[in-house]
Amino acid sequence: MYFGAPSTRWGLPIRQWTPLPVTTLPADMGAGDIEAFLKQQRLDDLERKLKDGEIEMPDPDIPRPPSPEPVYDAEGNHINSRQNRARQAMLAERQYLLEDQYRRDPSTPPPP
Repeated sequence: MYFGAPSTRWGLPIRQWTPLPVTTLPADMGAGDIEAFLKQQRLDDLERKLKDGEIEMPDPDIPRPPSPEPVYDAEGNHINSRQNRARQAMLAERQYLLEDQYRRDPSTPPPP
């Protein structure tokens, strides 16, 4: 069950969908500029979520492969939980976007 989502008696909970904000782009932007803009927006979104500790969990309605075997550290903590794997995927996507941004513009300052 989804936390905070109203549910119906016979079906899955009703999920709230928040549309993306409408952005008006200049008419003279090329396809590469639009792609760079969208990647920058995604990078900003990922950095905000990582800073706030918000994890992007995959949609539970979509079938996914079986979970890997649990891995524990020396203290017995579960280190490959679904949340940790989702966070690692977010960090990998952030790294890819940063490298792509640097490839496009080498004068880009590194993130803090």
